[in-house]
Amino acid sequence: MVFPINAGVQVSRLQLVLELSRYLATGLTLLCVVYLSAQEVLATTLSIGMLFAIVTYTGYFTNAMLSLTQGWQQFLMLSLHVMRVSDIL
Repeated sequence: MVFPINAGVQVSRLQLVLELSRYLATGLTLLCVVYLSAQEVLATTLSIGMLFAIVTYTGYFTNAMLSLTQGWQQFLMLSLHVMRVSDIL
């Protein structure tokens, strides 16, 4: 009785850590891109339009990476559930 409850807590903790790391990585990526691009705009190497384009492309890339990591997380959870079912059978 205690083992399934502990397993559920571990699964929830893993999901929380993975979700937190995804959001943290997204925020840090956007922050770094905006900071570095703003430095280039101030140095007149980039225009404001280029800054918006870079931020937009970064958003597309990070959304694609978030979808990839979410699929990977779902695959890990699926393998965990298969292992739990195989323990029962």
